[in-house]
Amino acid sequence: MQHTVSTTVPTEFLCIKEAASFIGMSPAFLRKQARLGRGPDRARCGKVLVFPVAGLRRYVAAQTEARVPAASARAGELQA
Repeated sequence: MQHTVSTTVPTEFLCIKEAASFIGMSPAFLRKQARLGRGPDRARCGKVLVFPVAGLRRYVAAQTEARVPAASARAGELQA
């Protein structure tokens, strides 16, 4: 019986370039947010910033949610 070992690495974490692409921002934006203590969840592996995919999804959802009520309020003002 032959056993195979999977060599794929789970993509639970993304490097800064991958994370920036995932959320549609630049790596510089993510670095600045991390320096200011804001932005998506992150961790450090030595000197490297890594971002959990689940945290990036939560961040995008929160940003989208924050913009939708403001947009609908402006739409209501235009109709009045």
